[in-house]
Amino acid sequence: MKLFNLIGTAILIAGIAISEELPTVTVHYNNQAALSSAILKRTLDEAAWIFSKSGIKIQWVKSNGESMPEDPTHILLSIVVKDPRPTAPSGLAMGFAYAKEDRSNRAVKIFQNIQMFAARNSNTGDLYLLTGAAIAHELGHLVFHTTH
Repeated sequence: MKLFNLIGTAILIAGIAISEELPTVTVHYNNQAALSSAILKRTLDEAAWIFSKSGIKIQWVKSNGESMPEDPTHILLSIVVKDPRPTAPSGLAMGFAYAKEDRSNRAVKIFQNIQMFAARNSNTGDLYLLTGAAIAHELGHLVFHTTH
C-alpha cells in the first residue's frame, strides 16, 4: 500500500510540475529590415528556444506601431537595417538594448549587419541562428538587468 501511495504522490507532484506555466515576457516586434517571413519565424523561434532554457517563455506580438503597455514584462523589438545611434560603438555590434530608469518602457534594436557578418564568416551557421542568438542576448540584458 505504501508503494502505491508513493507512486501516486510522485505522479501528482510530476503533474503539478509539468502544468506550471513558465514566467512570460511579451515581446512586441516589428520587422523594419523586411526579413522574409520564413527567416523571421525561424529567428523568433530560435530566440524563444534559447530563452526557454532560462525558464522564461516569450510571447511574440507583431507590432504595427501602436503604443506598448508601460509594463516591465513588455519589450519592444525592432529589427532594423542599420544601427540608428549617431555614434555606433562598433561595426561588429549586432544590436543593443535600452530601458527607461523605471524599466517601464524597454526596447531592443537588432541590425541587419548580422547578414554582412555571416557572409564574411562562413562558419557562423544560418542567419536565423545568429539573429535569434542576438535577440536573446539583448533581451537578456533587459530581463536579467545585466550589462557587459
